[in-house]
Amino acid sequence: MALAQAFQFDVMLRQKDVIGEHLPIGLKEGGPGLVIGEEKWVRGLLWSEIDDRLILRHQTSKTSKPDVVDLKLAPMVLEDLRHMGVVAMRGRPRLIKRLERPVIVDERKNLPYHAHDFRRIWRSIAREEGVPDNVFNMDSRAGGITEAFDSGANADFIRAAATHSELATTQGYNRGDELERSSVVLRARAKKRGKAFTTVRRKDNLRRVA
Repeated sequence: MALAQAFQFDVMLRQKDVIGEHLPIGLKEGGPGLVIGEEKWVRGLLWSEIDDRLILRHQTSKTSKPDVVDLKLAPMVLEDLRHMGVVAMRGRPRLIKRLERPVIVDERKNLPYHAHDFRRIWRSIAREEGVPDNVFNMDSRAGGITEAFDSGANADFIRAAATHSELATTQGYNRGDELERSSVVLRARAKKRGKAFTTVRRKDNLRRVA
């Protein structure tokens, strides 16, 4: 559960792209997937998608765009992978143990979560930690995108990292403090305006002296 949360926030992945989804085995949608009883599990993260250098290559569910991420630069994910014993604790971060199953599994069954179970357990943990009920697991992706914008990262790079086709879509996920942002803009404008006014006044004074 913690690792799923880390992937959603650090890597800005959708919940479906992290935990996958269970579909009737007869559906063509999603491909063959992993057969579990009368269902197949598709679209979630697989260990085979993470190479020895901790580069993740995952085809996203909504847009089918490839998401390529260096997990060495995702601190929350890296911490959890080290805790699991699949990444070296010391030295250069590298994969030292490869598991043969989906990355995110329900520990009680050692099988991928069903979405309703994942959401129920997540909510239970969130309430224990004092997270308000109006905050949802799906907000993790939006939180990561917001942090990226607030950090000053290139907007088009953020769009690409979120696998969006249009920047407007990415900006719709940006939930930063609007008052803070508008204040930053107004201060920047006032600062530039002040410099321009000072320059004009200096030139005018020079003319008068001459």
